[in-house]
Amino acid sequence: MARPVSRIADARTPPSLKERTSAFLQHPLTDVGVIVLIVASVALLIVEYAFELPAFEALIVEELGVIITWLFVLELSLRYWVAKKKARFFRRYWPDLLAVMPYNWHNKLCINPKSQLNNIINHRAAVNFKHNFRLIG
Repeated sequence: MARPVSRIADARTPPSLKERTSAFLQHPLTDVGVIVLIVASVALLIVEYAFELPAFEALIVEELGVIITWLFVLELSLRYWVAKKKARFFRRYWPDLLAVMPYNWHNKLCINPKSQLNNIINHRAAVNFKHNFRLIG
């Protein structure tokens, strides 16, 4: 009976979807993309709360914020899926998970949801900034 060939030794076996996703998430350009989304998210929050926008422009800013939030949800979902140790995932990404909680949850969790939401998103930006520069440095 022939011994099974290990996955590493068999160069003809393509990497699985999970392995390709993990490699994508660990790529430095993915971190740059996340940083760009964080900066865009914070900029949208500043525009949304610092300026009186006409209704249509306010709607666009709000919808862009929702799209960015869902991109963060997708990123975290993929990171959870590829994580080998789920407990480590939660220890590492708990601020990010708080930052992407649906807005209605924030209404139930605090008295002033806008300031709480801003604090959480700013904390997410700081955590990701620190994390990404730790990877670079």
